[in-house]
Amino acid sequence: MAVLFGGAAAAQGLPPEPGSTPEYQEGDSKLVGAALVSGGPTDPFMVSCLQGNRAACEQSRKTGAKADEWRQTAARTYREGVDLLQKACAKNDADGCSTLARHQNIVPYLPAPVAATRRNYAIKAASLFQARCSPDREIGYGCINYSVFLKLLRDVEAKFAAGNRIPDANQIFLQGGRILAKRCTALATPAQLEQSTQACHDAENLLANLDQGAVVAVQETLCSRGYRPACEKLGKQPPAVVTAEAAQKAQCEGGDAKACTLMAYRAYSGPQGPGALAEAKRYASKACDLNFSLGCVTLGSVLIKQSAPNYPAAADAFGKACKLGPAQVSKDACSNEKKLREALAKPTQVKQ
Repeated sequence: MAVLFGGAAAAQGLPPEPGSTPEYQEGDSKLVGAALVSGGPTDPFMVSCLQGNRAACEQSRKTGAKADEWRQTAARTYREGVDLLQKACAKNDADGCSTLARHQNIVPYLPAPVAATRRNYAIKAASLFQARCSPDREIGYGCINYSVFLKLLRDVEAKFAAGNRIPDANQIFLQGGRILAKRCTALATPAQLEQSTQACHDAENLLANLDQGAVVAVQETLCSRGYRPACEKLGKQPPAVVTAEAAQKAQCEGGDAKACTLMAYRAYSGPQGPGALAEAKRYASKACDLNFSLGCVTLGSVLIKQSAPNYPAAADAFGKACKLGPAQVSKDACSNEKKLREALAKPTQVKQ
């Protein structure tokens, strides 16, 4: 999978755009290699030469000749990279077109007239990224990469066309994040679960401080799939942005283990007033009885944190979570159970 703009998207923590051509991948590698050698070797002998050291002058001359050779290599590699990127762009590879439009180092190697050439590549890249920005065609990354391209496009001479307004990149970015959130919260088959969960994590990161409602929906989905940090975050969210507490209590009483776990997290993570841990224990116990692994993990944590810790019961709770899974939960639960069992075998190591 290729990375937009030869690494710019990766530097911003964005996902790569799938489906780039081999020509783009090889061409982008050529540009990276050319940039590494374009400066040539440094000349540590120049100062000594200027001070009259003839041997240093000879070494400086050799270094200069080597630098010329490096620059020639860089120029040749840049030309090869541009040729490959042009082939990629001709195959409608958005990454190839966008790199040709905005990579400053390759300007001397573009066909004349350079400004018009870059503008044409920019128009084509924008059109290709825009086509990917659709809920029906991809999973949201097309919109995100399209928005990044629009922002970066403003830093170069090329524009869409004279008099045309560049679309609002922020709104397109938000659109991409919301597509990811929608894919996250949709029902997923076992085969789709890994991709769907990745969309959840990406949507949560991308929409932070932009769409709190969508972030909460994503966190609820992750929590229901056994991702503990998402449940912890939900427990700390203001009640106004999550399911109303009364409704959540009713769901718990009706046998919704996730709702019970969220109620336990809210009591456990919130202000520690009188009875908070007892309330957390009650809800976590119900969730664990319903065989929800995160409920058992929460129960174990509460049993350790209460004023009179119950380590054997905590070990049992972690042990049940260890057996229930899923993997991201059971790994920590199994580890916690093992540590407690070992400590209980040596009572002096268990702090009361």
